[in-house]
Amino acid sequence: MKAILFTGLLAVTVFASTAFALTQEREVTADYLKNHSEQFSVTVTKTKAGLIEFSIKHNVPRPMYHVAHLAIDHDGKLISDINMPSFGRKHDNEFDFALAPEDIAGSKFDLSDSAVGGTGEDATPEPGTIIYNFHLADFVPAELRSGK
Repeated sequence: MKAILFTGLLAVTVFASTAFALTQEREVTADYLKNHSEQFSVTVTKTKAGLIEFSIKHNVPRPMYHVAHLAIDHDGKLISDINMPSFGRKHDNEFDFALAPEDIAGSKFDLSDSAVGGTGEDATPEPGTIIYNFHLADFVPAELRSGK
């Protein structure tokens, strides 16, 4: 009887934990990038206007539905909140944006991946999303942060 009860509780725990795992979050840092270089590349440059420009390339095993989210914080206030959905391809999905150096620490960029069902006009995102949270400051070399 105890074995049946234990097995039943184990099954409920497993099913409950998988049911709530439709969305996974992953923190993307410089270290994460080293271990997942086939999946992401991040290039950071400084523009002539002094902005810090980010170019994030993303490769996936199959075409995905992506939502790029950029929240720009300036002096502790949210000044822009942008969501950019797109149906991507397998390679070189590129997301570009530029920020003022003083806004990098408070701003956030994340990229969501969802599988796609159907084709053409019938394509729709399927349940199950991975959200990649990028730590932007990790990717900006010290020489680009200065006003030089």
